[in-house]
Amino acid sequence: MRWQIIVLRVGLLFYLLLFGLLSACTSQATPGAQETPSATPTSAATSQPAGEDATPSPGGAGAEPTATATSLTPSLTATSPSATEEETPSPEGAVTDTVSLVEELGAQGAQVQPAGSLEQPFFLVEAQLLDVGDQQLQLFEFADAISASASAATVSTSGDSVGTTMMTWIEPPHFYQAGQLIVLYVGSDTATLELLEEVLGPPFAGR
Repeated sequence: MRWQIIVLRVGLLFYLLLFGLLSACTSQATPGAQETPSATPTSAATSQPAGEDATPSPGGAGAEPTATATSLTPSLTATSPSATEEETPSPEGAVTDTVSLVEELGAQGAQVQPAGSLEQPFFLVEAQLLDVGDQQLQLFEFADAISASASAATVSTSGDSVGTTMMTWIEPPHFYQAGQLIVLYVGSDTATLELLEEVLGPPFAGR
């Protein structure tokens, strides 16, 4: 009987110890589970600033395109005047010297060929001979337009005298001036006269 009582007491003690251990485990698990809600407000607090940062960021992103559009507008405006200035070339067909005359005659479809040079007593510069088709021109190129105009002023209206030099022409003379160039055509070919007036304008002297 005593042995049985001892066994019962030992069994009760075992159950008491087991119950105590279970109670201790339960009490430890319960605070740990209570700590879980604390993580929720922490993450919520973290998500709220993130939401606040996300709210102004669209506004900031919207401001950047506005600044970009503003910078593009003046650049386009500055480009337009320069393009307009470049599209204002000098008038086509403006003859000022021998080179531009040859180019313009060629542009009119004339067959142009240099034919040497000739000294004339009435101008200080030598004449450059230029064949235009079967006709011939004498080109006097001066240092500038002022010198050419001064020499042109010495030619009489009829072209029969230049300064103090009296001229005897085998055909009617025609004097033209363009810039620093004086052009003399001695002849009466209608096509050549029309071509020269088209390129150089009317003669300032001749008959």
